Amino acid sequence: MKKTLALLMAAAMAFGLTACGGDQPAANNTDTPVATTAPAAEVTTEPAAVEPPAVAEGPEGYPQYTGDPVELRLAYWGNDDRVQRTDDVIALFESYYPSIKVTGEPAPGTNEMFDMVKTQLTAGNAADIIQMGGNFADFKEFIVPLQSYFGGELANVADPAAFDQTTFDIYSAGGDRLGVCVGKNLLALVYNKTLLESAGAPLPPATWTWEEMKAYGESVKALLPEGVYPFVDNAANQANYIAYWFRQLDKPVWTSDLQTFVDADGAKGWLDVWTGYIADGLVPDAETTGGYAETSPDTSALIAGKAAVGLIWANQIGAYQGATTDELGLTVLPTGGKPALATQGSQCFTINKTAASVEAAALFLNFFASHPEAAAILQTNRGIPSSIPALESLSASAEGADKILFDYSAFAAASGQTIPQDPNLPGDQEFIQELQRIYQAVQFGEATNDEGAQQIVELITRLAATG
Repeated sequence: MKKTLALLMAAAMAFGLTACGGDQPAANNTDTPVATTAPAAEVTTEPAAVEPPAVAEGPEGYPQYTGDPVELRLAYWGNDDRVQRTDDVIALFESYYPSIKVTGEPAPGTNEMFDMVKTQLTAGNAADIIQMGGNFADFKEFIVPLQSYFGGELANVADPAAFDQTTFDIYSAGGDRLGVCVGKNLLALVYNKTLLESAGAPLPPATWTWEEMKAYGESVKALLPEGVYPFVDNAANQANYIAYWFRQLDKPVWTSDLQTFVDADGAKGWLDVWTGYIADGLVPDAETTGGYAETSPDTSALIAGKAAVGLIWANQIGAYQGATTDELGLTVLPTGGKPALATQGSQCFTINKTAASVEAAALFLNFFASHPEAAAILQTNRGIPSSIPALESLSASAEGADKILFDYSAFAAASGQTIPQDPNLPGDQEFIQELQRIYQAVQFGEATNDEGAQQIVELITRLAATG
């Protein structure tokens, strides 16, 4: 009996221990308050389990990246030297941000670049980061506004103490900041110093008027070797030279308040200058000119030895010098009338709205345009740096072509001839293509200067109406 009672008591104690150990209210049991049991209270006060954060990536003093691995495409134009420098900066960037991979997609020149970009944007398969020219407004529907990233991924380029903020003004539309400009740029006249000196011809002066430029051409024409002309025919290979002419006349092609003031008299004056040069043998004939696109050293009549003086962007001096053993120099465009030498945004990059990661793309642009190690690689290949520390460092130690660029920039800035950049005419690429067509008709005698001038005005008026 005592043995039976002991067994019953042991069983009861075991049951009680089991019941206490499992006293968890069911999820749908609202009759038992959760706070009445210790285990329930412990569950509600413990934090939920979370994944550990990703390791932050990025150089000291720069925004960090903690996102998923991503691959970006970078579309730009340039020669082999620019491609190599860009690849080197990409490798440097990836060493700091190993989760972000960037693949460059270079085009040899602007014409090829924008033919490609138009096709890809329309098809929806364009690069994540796209270099733009002054025609960026033609593509603004595809471009990410950047101002919301100034406090984060673009913090370094948004710092006015470290980066020239006027470059953002250049690449703005409708109040949105649309591009990060690695540098600034100016038009310049490049001349072959070796060629001129070997011919016993004087070098171009530091400043000159249009009349003085023509007189200079006439003075050196007879001294140059046969088949070499004083000037490249730059009447129509880009929009900026004729825009410079109209600005001098106080008749701008396109203004920030979306107006054009061109007229037939101004357009005829431009054509008169260049057809006069043709008639006087100061530029190559139409057939020769047609063989050079004048967009890079590879398509330059000056580098090919056909002319002594030609128009380039100042930041191209390194590429042009690298393409010849002759020594080159820079001088300013001819003056006349109003100041007109526009300070342009150079090598400006935008982010495609369909980018794989806008944040990662912004981090790349921030690094590319402002990091000291990137600036040391790029030098002046992409223009006079917008990064203030880079500008100070590079200008102090500049040699060769870089020194020529910095000296020219400083001289131009002190000349009183520089002005802020006007926006490009809507349909900028069409403007250039049609301007070339009109000028070729004039060159070959298929249209008079008066007729060509009227066609130029009608072209500009038509494109302006689309803005």
